[in-house]
Amino acid sequence: MNFHSLEKGLTGEYKEAYKKVSTYAAMKNYSGDSIEEQMTELYDILLTAEKNGKPVQSIIGKDTESFLHSFFSEYGAKERVMDFLTILYRLAVLMLIFAAFDVFAADSPKEMLLHGSIAPQNIVGGFLTGFAFTILTSTVFAPRAAKSRKNDSNKWLGLTVVVFGVLLVAEVLLMKHFKDKLGFLSVSCLPYMICCAAYITVFLVCRAVYRYRTYGTVRNVTKQLYSDAHYKSIDDAELKYMTMKRWQKTFDKMLRKGKTEEDFEKAVRNEIKNQKTGNVIFVVTTVSLTLISIIKVAMESALPDTILYAVIITVIEWLLIRFFLRTFKSGEKTTREIIDECESEGVSMSQFIKNKLDTTRESEETDAEHAAI
Repeated sequence: MNFHSLEKGLTGEYKEAYKKVSTYAAMKNYSGDSIEEQMTELYDILLTAEKNGKPVQSIIGKDTESFLHSFFSEYGAKERVMDFLTILYRLAVLMLIFAAFDVFAADSPKEMLLHGSIAPQNIVGGFLTGFAFTILTSTVFAPRAAKSRKNDSNKWLGLTVVVFGVLLVAEVLLMKHFKDKLGFLSVSCLPYMICCAAYITVFLVCRAVYRYRTYGTVRNVTKQLYSDAHYKSIDDAELKYMTMKRWQKTFDKMLRKGKTEEDFEKAVRNEIKNQKTGNVIFVVTTVSLTLISIIKVAMESALPDTILYAVIITVIEWLLIRFFLRTFKSGEKTTREIIDECESEGVSMSQFIKNKLDTTRESEETDAEHAAI
C-alpha cells in the first residue's frame, strides 16, 4: 500500500498524525501483511474522525510515543522472523537471476552450469549492509521521529538515504580490501542455483498456506485492499494530479510558441492514440528482440542451453511487458477520465486543469499552515 497516497486523503492534523505513524513504521522497518492492514485501519479511523469533527487527540492521545508503542505492540518476534524470511526470499530471487546471467554470459553455459563456480560475496555483503542499516534506523532514528514535535518525513527520508549511502561506500571499500581473502565463499553453480530455487519454492508455498489460513485467500493484503474502490480512488487522484501538472507545463510551453488552446486540446486527445500506438510498438519490438536473441543462442549453443536460456529470457521479458502495459493502461484510463470530467463541467481543458490544480494547491497550503501551528 502506498501510505503517501493515503496521506493525500486526509487534511490538517489528521494528515500529520498519519504521516508521523507511517514515518515511525518506516524507521522501524515494519512491513508485511499485518502492517498493511493496521495502517489502512488507522487511515479509516482518522478519516472517520475528520468527517465527524472528532479531534486527533481523542485517538492518538497526548503522548504520541506511547501511542506508537501501543499501536505496533503486536508486531513481535513472529512478524520479524517472517520479514526476515521474506528478505531471504527476495535475496534468493536476486541471487538466482544473477547466477543465471553469469551462466549464460559464459562461452559454454552447460559447462559453467555443471563445473563452474560463482562468488556471492557481493550480494551477501549487501545483505549485511542492509541489516546494519535496519538496526541503525530502528534504534536511533525511530525514537527521535516519535519524539519530534514537527513531523518532517522528507527530513527523515533524507537522513536514511545519507546513512545508507555511507554504509554502501564502506561496504565497497571493505569488499575491495578483502577481495582476495573471500575466495572461500565461491560455490558451484548448480547446487547454488538449486538451493535458491528450492528456498523460493518452499517460501511461496508456505506463504500461500499462511495467507489462506489467516486471511482466507492466497492473495496478499495489499492487493485485497487495492480491490476496494475507496483506496483505488486515492491513488487515481494522485495520478490525475500529476498528469494535470504535466499538461499545465505543456500548455504553458505551447502558449509561448504561439499555439492556441484548441491546439492544446487536440494534443491531449491525441495522447490516448499515441499511447495505444506506443503499446503496439513496444510489444512488437520486445518480442522481436527476444526471438532474435533466442535464435542467436540456438545457432551457437546446444539444445539444453537454448531451452534454458529461452525460458529465462521469456519470463524476464514477459514481466517487463506486463509492467509497462499496466503503466500505459493506467495512464490511458486517467487521460480519459480527465477529458470526461472536463466535458461534463462544460469548460475548456486548460481552465479545467487550472481550477483543479488551484484547488489542490490551496488545500496543501492549508495543511501546511495547520502543521506549522
